[in-house]
Amino acid sequence: MGPHGRIITVRNDDDEVLGVAAWLTTGGYPLSIKMQLGQIPSAFRAFYRSPRALTKGNRYVAALTRAHRKDPQWYLMVLCADPPSQRSGVGTMLVEQALAMIDAEGVGSHLETPRLDNVAYYERFGYQLMETLNPVKDGPPYYTMWRAPR
Repeated sequence: MGPHGRIITVRNDDDEVLGVAAWLTTGGYPLSIKMQLGQIPSAFRAFYRSPRALTKGNRYVAALTRAHRKDPQWYLMVLCADPPSQRSGVGTMLVEQALAMIDAEGVGSHLETPRLDNVAYYERFGYQLMETLNPVKDGPPYYTMWRAPR
């Protein structure tokens, strides 16, 4: 993730990871050309058996890149919790810890989600729905969200 990457975890008493959030801090998005080029071999390995999937994936990446705000910001790349730990506050802990740092810096925060039910979840933290993207016909939409500086 480079020098702008922040990984936040929530662990239980046995030090097992219950959830993780991956953020890019201010100045971290877009990833450097060097980091983007370094991802190409993995992408080709993942999609070489399905060139259509690579084409569709590129459409999503292009649409998300165009929709990404240019303001100084933190970018939530990944937020996930171990399924047995979902709905127990793990995600809230992950988001709130980062939001404290974001607010202290006085910048905004951007994220995307492919799930409509996540929109209401992120609205609890002050995010607003900005745009619904449909880059692939009959493909799932993506919802872009923004949280203004506090």
